[in-house]
Amino acid sequence: FVSETASGKSLTYLLASVIFKGLSIVVSPLVSLMLDQIAHLPSDLPAACISSLLNHEQKDRILKMVK
Repeated sequence: FVSETASGKSLTYLLASVIFKGLSIVVSPLVSLMLDQIAHLPSDLPAACISSLLNHEQKDRILKMVK
């Protein structure tokens, strides 16, 4: 499936989290895309991004929240 940017592909994993109030883990090499998507999520849907921009303590804090 090939589709242009901002055509709604992210909905495939975001929708499941919204409907089932569960955990979604998305692996993406595009840090800027992940940060943009997190910034535009509804406020009642918590999200975090683990990337090379974070230090060890920040990554650990996010992983503890996931557990």
